[in-house]
Amino acid sequence: MRARLRTSLLATVPFALLLNAERVEFTTRMYQDVSGIRSMQVSGDSSRAATLLLDSRETTRGYDQDRVDITSSRVDLSRSQQTANLNGVDDIDASALDIVRHPLSLKTFNYFVPQYDMVQVPVFPLETSHRKVVHWTYCDEFAESHTKDLVARQIFTDFVPSAGVGTAYNRWVIEFIGTSFARNMFNKKSLAEDYDIALRLAIGKAKLMYLNRPFDTNVATRAYFPETFTAAVRQKTRWLIGICLQGWRNYGWKGNFRFRLTLYRDRKAVITNIVNALAYVVLLCVLLFELVDWSLREYGTVEPVVATGTVLWYIVLVDTALMMWRLFHRFLSVNRVYGKTAAFLSIFRLPVSNVVNFAAALRAIKQFFQNSRKKEQVAWDKTTHTFPADEPVYF
Repeated sequence: MRARLRTSLLATVPFALLLNAERVEFTTRMYQDVSGIRSMQVSGDSSRAATLLLDSRETTRGYDQDRVDITSSRVDLSRSQQTANLNGVDDIDASALDIVRHPLSLKTFNYFVPQYDMVQVPVFPLETSHRKVVHWTYCDEFAESHTKDLVARQIFTDFVPSAGVGTAYNRWVIEFIGTSFARNMFNKKSLAEDYDIALRLAIGKAKLMYLNRPFDTNVATRAYFPETFTAAVRQKTRWLIGICLQGWRNYGWKGNFRFRLTLYRDRKAVITNIVNALAYVVLLCVLLFELVDWSLREYGTVEPVVATGTVLWYIVLVDTALMMWRLFHRFLSVNRVYGKTAAFLSIFRLPVSNVVNFAAALRAIKQFFQNSRKKEQVAWDKTTHTFPADEPVYF
């Protein structure tokens, strides 16, 4: 999708979709089979965007209607004379990094943005070879977060975080945050600027909405995520610093009980990631103990680590049951997005995910406190993005 959008109604940011523009241009591609590709240019007023999309489908009647792909490679923004000067910037030229969006995403945003100040749709990593285990850990985590956790969060509290992509803002948000509130739409003191802006909006009582399957459609943003251990640790280090540590330092614990509980759930990751990894150390020690006990059984038995019937024994049973319940939820969530095979493998990918998160937590704590002691800003550790080839993407 290539769009040239003027900001008479809304401004944009690299990770926010552009809405309510005066004119929209995009390319639709319909796939019948591997060789049958049909492309067409569609353009017109944004008020007719939905009709244009339907017209393009009518023109390609007979093609598989579920196989619709709109790919964006670049977004250009020019400020109109009527729009308020946003920090003196006349033109913004932004590259869209997460470039695969559902064909109906603009229509969905246009419907909800007048009612809400920020709208977020799910983000699901693209499927790839199951040999790329690190990438699939992102699939597992996003599937659970965006089909279960954020759905419950929308009901429980008014604070829905921005995922950085698949986010739309009302015009007043751009003008208010970019001028009077922060003088800078993106907080330079945060490495998770997307989360930071959503948190500021929530503190300011803005109306935030998370949309899961709006109009019973799989509207979502798709992208590739890091495939190597090192790249994943670097990216998640940045997320943990921005969300957990800088968020705590910059804003403290504001709001009512439910709002603070939401902040706690976001920020506890920097600690629970370490605790989870230590649990593997305990498990390894217990297994080694049992192995030694089994090998020396002819010489007598050794006192068990956890005696049957003790308080610790029942605590272990409860914890094990909770762990199985969590794995069941992970299976259900991944199955909703990627199917049963991926859901089954997600159980075995969990230790890999925990190791990545453990390394990221240690690195985040080290970088944050080192820079805090030196009174320096933590350097931005940019993630290298992988782009899909020119092939169909299924929603």
